[in-house]
Amino acid sequence: MSKNIHLREAQVMTALKWAAMILLIVDHATIALFDNDPIGRAIGRLAFPLFAYMIAVGLQYSSNPLKYFKRILLFAFISEIPFDLFVANIPFYFMSQNVLFTFAIAMGLYLLVARLNYQAYAWLAAFVAGYVLGELCSVDYGGIGVVTVLTFKLAIYGLKGDKLNARFGQALGCALISFGYVISHSIEIAAPYFGMQILAAFALLILLFSKGVPADFSMASKKYSRLFYLVYPLQFVILWAISIALGWQTLPNVIAVIPDLLTGNLIYF
Repeated sequence: MSKNIHLREAQVMTALKWAAMILLIVDHATIALFDNDPIGRAIGRLAFPLFAYMIAVGLQYSSNPLKYFKRILLFAFISEIPFDLFVANIPFYFMSQNVLFTFAIAMGLYLLVARLNYQAYAWLAAFVAGYVLGELCSVDYGGIGVVTVLTFKLAIYGLKGDKLNARFGQALGCALISFGYVISHSIEIAAPYFGMQILAAFALLILLFSKGVPADFSMASKKYSRLFYLVYPLQFVILWAISIALGWQTLPNVIAVIPDLLTGNLIYF
């Protein structure tokens, strides 16, 4: 594979990171500052498929997938208090976990699949466990979110990561987080659900720019990429602080909300 292809893919992946982060911030800013305006929330639906795809590609081509997993897990814990302040205005809210935990579950299960030599039964167990853990842990996008990451990985790179079918995998992953999410939620609430999450399918139009091949990142771009890990928790802190400054929320009183916290009566921001 030519060096030019590696370089182009690095440029595409960097662009995807910027696009995903901007879309994410638009989504969260819409929640915090613009009263859940449907246009902003619709735009934000495109963020998760981009992140999930990049996690799958990262697992395929990372020189140290275990280190990659540990980094995501570390920032999941770092981001949790800012996330809880954002969604519930308290520092510890156990009814919903940030999306980095969604990715961490998927990555951890993939590492177990790799440890078991990519056997078909290991993949099947990973998908089942991923969905169950995603639901039990109440991570962002639930079990479907975890399974979406695994779907990108399996559909693009095959059982043992020895083949490439980028377009098929991109389409299947986007379909799952859109149509699969809608179907899953409809079953969960025992009623038809036609939410805007279905718009996540349009993320495919962005992912088509990526070929899913190794990217030739320089050391400078690797250091630069650390910015994306920091932006995730910081945007929660900034948006929460703005809502406090505008008087839309008051500083949290943890003691006062403990009964609601324990009973799950707090409502997602």
